[in-house]
Amino acid sequence: MLFGAKEPQATKASKPSFTEAPRQINEMVQDPVCKVYIPKKEAIYLEHEGNRHYFCCRTCLEKFQKKDDMR
Repeated sequence: MLFGAKEPQATKASKPSFTEAPRQINEMVQDPVCKVYIPKKEAIYLEHEGNRHYFCCRTCLEKFQKKDDMR
């Protein structure tokens, strides 16, 4: 070791931060009409007989409602 030289010291800035919010995983849901998978946060939904059904678009939602009306 050389005299007068300082060893590198860890600073607060070099420590990893564990206070960051965890990344949220984008949950996928399946449209019951066209069977396509879509991100849950982008889907439109309908509460029907105690269940929540997710749809990719209003057209699929309307087809689902018409199919249910025919039962």
